[in-house]
Amino acid sequence: MTDINPPRINRRRMLSITATTVAGLAAGALASSGPAHAAPSLCDLPGTGSVGPELCGPLGSGADCGGFNDVTPPGVTDRLFLWERVKNVTPAFPGTNTKVVRTSVSMIPQQPQPVPKVIPPPTPLSGSTKQAYAIRQGGTPGGSGPNNRLLVPTQRLSGIECSHIWQGTTLNFCKIAFDEANAAPRPVGTVPAIGINSKAARQQDQLHIHLSRAQAGVMKNLESALKKNEIKLKQADWGAAPHVTILGRTYRVLHRQNLNDNPFRLMLDNVAPKNMGEQMLAIVPAPQGGFYLINSEVKALPGGTGQVDSLLYYT
Repeated sequence: MTDINPPRINRRRMLSITATTVAGLAAGALASSGPAHAAPSLCDLPGTGSVGPELCGPLGSGADCGGFNDVTPPGVTDRLFLWERVKNVTPAFPGTNTKVVRTSVSMIPQQPQPVPKVIPPPTPLSGSTKQAYAIRQGGTPGGSGPNNRLLVPTQRLSGIECSHIWQGTTLNFCKIAFDEANAAPRPVGTVPAIGINSKAARQQDQLHIHLSRAQAGVMKNLESALKKNEIKLKQADWGAAPHVTILGRTYRVLHRQNLNDNPFRLMLDNVAPKNMGEQMLAIVPAPQGGFYLINSEVKALPGGTGQVDSLLYYT
């Protein structure tokens, strides 16, 4: 499935600015970014530190997570389409998103959210240091229904390989995503499901979790696997054989009573300590209570996959 269907955008790279004053920095950044945006805030300008590290912090958060000023090179498919649509939004000004939710959890110290750029119509400067996430419609195929939506953090987090999502410095995005999916209307007899693709399988380089419902065969295959004792009950056993076949592909499945422990951290510690970027993860409710955490990958799991799409039904 295609996460979104972005236009091809021809952006110029941000000019390398040697600044002697903050005013000079702002003017240079405005000239290099084209007519679509006003001058970036002080938090966007390299090397200023004018607002102080407690608000701005160093640009980016490491190679595995990306940086606030990341742009897509000219002439290639825009893999930062989602990031561009969440990086400056607020609950009062959600942009093209359905909603934006601000939480009480502080921003990651290395990469707090900057004051938004002014995009017509002008939006108030938030300067908030609290983490937030956006809910937005997914792309084609799938249409505009309630089972084809995305949860997208408003901080720069590239995807499942980003270390912040399992280090306890971000929100428990899986738990929030499942609550959002569970609240959406869906056909009688179906169950909510969420999923995230591996780095290689995704089409966007901003963390996004699909909010959907499970394919009918998924629950039938899980019921069969439970009877055969293929579903693990202890987190330390999650990566061990035997594995579970769901709709013809191979998965590792762990049962959990709740999602209070970050599923990304559980997967790092028990399945993929060195290759989180190659993992996919889906979560569905277990009929007996609790949840099934469904994981797979291509290289280390024969018959595995890095895609979540085959487990989800987007309409």
